[in-house]
Amino acid sequence: MISLLKLVNGTEVIGSIVGDDGYALVVDDPLTVCYLQKTAAAAPMIFLQRYSPLSASTSTFFKKEHIMNVMIPLKSMEKYYEQSLKNIALHVDPMWPYKKVKQIGNHIFYKK
Repeated sequence: MISLLKLVNGTEVIGSIVGDDGYALVVDDPLTVCYLQKTAAAAPMIFLQRYSPLSASTSTFFKKEHIMNVMIPLKSMEKYYEQSLKNIALHVDPMWPYKKVKQIGNHIFYKK
């Protein structure tokens, strides 16, 4: 299930919680929620980026003491998260987390 985590340092992370050992949560494909405020009058833009862009791992452990809240994101945010994962795989890091399974013409098919 896709969840939104608010960390004690203010960082918001969206990803799939796949484990809980009582001490930490394991999150697959974590992305950081980033806000960009162009002008004081404009609404902030939201974009997602890899939580740890230099890591080869697609899972991250978050100690529970570093998590303030775990929330269910809006459906629109879930869709944006899924699209962001595909965009990262296609344009930023083709090996993360999707694998190319076949190509027919200009269409490339990936599998997680």
